[in-house]
Amino acid sequence: MKPNRLLATSGIASVGVKIEGGGANAAWAALKTQAPVVERFGLQGFGGRTAANENVLLNTIKARLYLAARVAMRVAQGKGL
Repeated sequence: MKPNRLLATSGIASVGVKIEGGGANAAWAALKTQAPVVERFGLQGFGGRTAANENVLLNTIKARLYLAARVAMRVAQGKGL
C-alpha cells in the first residue's frame, strides 16, 4: 500500500515522496544480517548529523509516526506493505 493511501485513512494530507540520496544506520545494519531491514521511517529534517546542525521538521512527526505504525500493523496482520 502506498504511503499516501495509508495516511488518507488518518486525515493527514501527505508525507511527500521524493527520491533522496544519503545513507542511514539501517543500511549499515543490513550489511550484517540476512533479515529484512526497514529504511526511511525516520523523522524528516535537514542538516548534518551533529547536535548543532541536525534539525527535525516538527510538523512532519505525526504523519511519520502514523505511517510507521500502520505499516507495522499491516505486516503483523500478514497483509504486506
